[in-house]
Amino acid sequence: MGLTKGRPFVSLSGLLDLKGFYENHKETIPKQLIIAPDLPSKKIDQAGANDSYYKWIIENLLASINDDSLEKASIFSKVTKKSGPRLLCNSMNELVPTYEHQKLAELLRQEQIPVETCLLNGSRHGEAYIDDIWPNLLNFLKRYI
Repeated sequence: MGLTKGRPFVSLSGLLDLKGFYENHKETIPKQLIIAPDLPSKKIDQAGANDSYYKWIIENLLASINDDSLEKASIFSKVTKKSGPRLLCNSMNELVPTYEHQKLAELLRQEQIPVETCLLNGSRHGEAYIDDIWPNLLNFLKRYI
């Protein structure tokens, strides 16, 4: 909704470029990451890039893997002048490659859409760094909601 309806939106380690990632990792063998079911997501540290797991996620998100489904699942083509302001957060060495957030930020800036970014050291993913970005997140929401 943020991209197509102009609503402000926040991405914490969001998977953005499924098509690009998949095309650049054709030889990567998908592998599920087993995490203890009672481990809170805030405690999960992906320990850096994990291309096999990212590919496994893509293959389990989509009903079929083809150019059309990958394109529809990737959000870069959905950026327009009507997109909403965005806060993009990511760790420098985690599951989601930083280029995805940098590319989305650039596409939004080209359309003159407000975009804020926060890149953190380390390999924490999503909720694992929420305490560090909480003030930025609240300020972003106060500005745009």
